Amino acid sequence: MTGPVVRPGPPPRAILATVASAALAYSFMQTLVLPALPVFERELDASPTAAAWIVSGFFLSSSINIPIFGRLGDSFGKVRVLTIVLIVLAVATVGAALAPSLEVLIFFRVLQGVAGSVFPLSFGIVRDQLPTERVGFGIGVVSAIFGIGSGFGYVASGVVLELLSWRWLFVFALIPVAIAIVLVPRLPESRELAPGRPDWLGGLLLSLGLLALLVGLTEGKEWGWTSPAVLGLFAGGLAILALWTAAERRIRDPMVDLDVFGRPAIALLSVCTFLIGYAMFAVYSIMPAFVSANPAETGYGFSASPIEIGVFLLPVAVAMLLSGPPAGGARNISPINVLRFGIVALAVSLTLIAFVHDDRWLLYAWLGLLGIGTGVTLAVLGRLAVEAVRADQTGIAGGINTLMRTVGGAVAAQASAVITAGFLLSDGVRAEKGFVIAFVVAAIGGVAALVATFPLARAQVGLTPAFAQYQPTNRLP
Repeated sequence: MTGPVVRPGPPPRAILATVASAALAYSFMQTLVLPALPVFERELDASPTAAAWIVSGFFLSSSINIPIFGRLGDSFGKVRVLTIVLIVLAVATVGAALAPSLEVLIFFRVLQGVAGSVFPLSFGIVRDQLPTERVGFGIGVVSAIFGIGSGFGYVASGVVLELLSWRWLFVFALIPVAIAIVLVPRLPESRELAPGRPDWLGGLLLSLGLLALLVGLTEGKEWGWTSPAVLGLFAGGLAILALWTAAERRIRDPMVDLDVFGRPAIALLSVCTFLIGYAMFAVYSIMPAFVSANPAETGYGFSASPIEIGVFLLPVAVAMLLSGPPAGGARNISPINVLRFGIVALAVSLTLIAFVHDDRWLLYAWLGLLGIGTGVTLAVLGRLAVEAVRADQTGIAGGINTLMRTVGGAVAAQASAVITAGFLLSDGVRAEKGFVIAFVVAAIGGVAALVATFPLARAQVGLTPAFAQYQPTNRLP
């Protein structure tokens, strides 16, 4: 008698292409609406800060759902959970296309945010199914997709807005989602599961805390930064987050494992990831308004059409595509040094954007340098986060990494809108000074991330040797 036939799994390239399609579906959705913010303001009768919730609501929802669905993936299978997440994303995208008002659109954007868990789930699938020597490269590819999809989302958005209505943004966004829904279920399920249940209380507390802080940040200028309402929102948000921290330490299966999060290296990685996420989305959220301004009236800008706005962000996407995978898979250079190179490139590019932005071609060059910096940093940060834990904790580590990047994006969208809205010309148009300050704040975040890499290099306890010297076969038992 012959034994059962063992079917070989899909080749690494097919696995990587499949998870990359899922990552593209989500990252495409992040920035697709950004060039359309002025359109939403006009057609839905919304203020700039109200329209910013189309972006911030998406990121806030992602922040909550990333660790929840990352945990579910570790417990019930990453492929199974990823498929469900993509189906929810498809339903929410249809709802957004049909939304009759700003409030309904924001609701469906919040529902789309469930798909933020695509990245930790994809990291887990890469680690489970790719050969050890290909894991770093695979994580680099998935991390780079985060920015690549975001950049091409800009380009596609510009074309659609030039020719059709904003509703078609979501119609075309369904295409990569549908492709991912077809491909992902064909992957083999992970054999390493960690039984547990979702932490709904933790999700509720985290969402309320972040929501209070973001509302306070959004309404501070109109209500007054020292008004009881704004101070109450800030104080209440911090108090709720403190309560969330206490609750996470008592819950059997917390949404964020604070024992993992509390490790010095993981905490420092999280700080770096938050700052990089802030810098990246500060640029994405305000660049459309900056380049579309009429220089004859404002003294800055290029009177860019929707298509031209996408072209300005194209160098970012191309540079991330070229720099992310090699950085994630580098074997002969310490990842910390690669990370520092990326952060320096990012901080320098933001400084140049802030002060040297009158020439179109120079701005293209600075944005290309920004793409190199973000591509390198996101790839290395994602790899280090996953290498820091056991295989059955990949969802947790990837969730923490993506959570911090997403929270950084949510804060950047609101903070940048508030900063630029605080400096207006006589006709109510945003002044150049506000944009300069917003870019400088993002650059300062990059400098802070660079500073954090020095203690990060020394925080090796309980982690793989990758932080000091790259050894791709060494993992936690």
